[in-house]
Amino acid sequence: SDGNEDVGAGLKAVWYGAEAMGKMVGAVKSKDESSATSSASASSASAASSAATVDRERAIALLREDYDSSYFVSGVGELAAYAPDCEFSDPFVAFKGVDRFKQNVGNLGGMMRDVDLKITGWEESESDLVTSWRFSCVLDLPWKPKLAAAGGTTHVFDPDTGKVVKHIERWDVEPKKVVKQLLSPS
Repeated sequence: SDGNEDVGAGLKAVWYGAEAMGKMVGAVKSKDESSATSSASASSASAASSAATVDRERAIALLREDYDSSYFVSGVGELAAYAPDCEFSDPFVAFKGVDRFKQNVGNLGGMMRDVDLKITGWEESESDLVTSWRFSCVLDLPWKPKLAAAGGTTHVFDPDTGKVVKHIERWDVEPKKVVKQLLSPS
C-alpha cells in the first residue's frame, strides 16, 4: 500500500521528493562527518534490536526511551521494540522496514531545528500502545519553513514476539496543510 489513498498523487509526489532530498542531504552529511560510533555501543544496540522476542514491559520501556530521544523526528533511537520488517504508515505513505524508517527520519530530522515534541497521551492495551503528541520545528531550508502538527501513533504488537509490527501515524491536520507549511517562510 502507498498510504492514505485520499492524499492524492500530488501530495504523494511531494512526500517522495522530500524522501529523495533527505537521502541526498544524508549522503552529503555522511561524507562530511566522521563515523564516531563505538563498536561496543553498536554491537549492544544490534543485540537488543535483533532479539527474537521481547516481553511487553520491556517493549513499552524501549518505546518510552525512543520517545524520550524524539526518535521519530530525529532518527536517534534504538527502535529495539520494532520487528525489522515493521510496517510504517502516515497520511502520505506506507512502507516496511526499520532501516528505511531510520534513514528517512534521520535524513529529514537532520534538517530540523528548534524541534519541540511533546507527548500528550499514552494509552496501553493488550494489543497496542496509542500515543498522542504535538510537534513543531523549523526546517533548515533557505526560507526556514515552520512545521507544526498534532497527532498520534498506534504501535501494534505481535502477540508471539512482543515486537511492534505496525507503526501507524495519524495527523490531526490535513496533509495538504503540512505541504503548505513546507512552502511558506516562517
